[in-house]
Amino acid sequence: MKDRISSKVLNGFVMLGIVLTILALIGTPLILTALLKVSRMELSVPNMEWILTGCIYACAIPYVVALFKLKSICGLLVGENSFSPKIAKEFKIIAICSFSEVLIFIFSELLLYFVYDFFLYAGTIIPMIVIPFIAVTAGFLSLVMSNIFKKAAEIKEEIDLTF
Repeated sequence: MKDRISSKVLNGFVMLGIVLTILALIGTPLILTALLKVSRMELSVPNMEWILTGCIYACAIPYVVALFKLKSICGLLVGENSFSPKIAKEFKIIAICSFSEVLIFIFSELLLYFVYDFFLYAGTIIPMIVIPFIAVTAGFLSLVMSNIFKKAAEIKEEIDLTF
């Protein structure tokens, strides 16, 4: 009973994360435009807010896919068959999303630095270290969880066949 309640709470948090992410992505162009106007930065590229928005949206794709996969995992954990091989596959997809997030983020940062001459110094150097570290850690954690659930599904299948 406690496991179902915690799975439902986790499902609620994931849904809240999905809703907040979608709202943040909808508001991104408006917020970036306002921030760039308020800061009065002299930009070499006239439509820099749209370039930044495109980079943010490119980085958001794997994140949103991983959130929906996490929601799928929550749904599987609430169900009767909580040790299915499908959960292992979902965790593997989350790991792929995490590793692709690192590549997309670094490519976006390098594009902004070298092609568009967009520097914010501390505003971009710190995230360039922290975000890939977190994404790589989440990717490895997802791979470990994938292997754990794969083994658990195999053990459950053996036990079911024994009886």
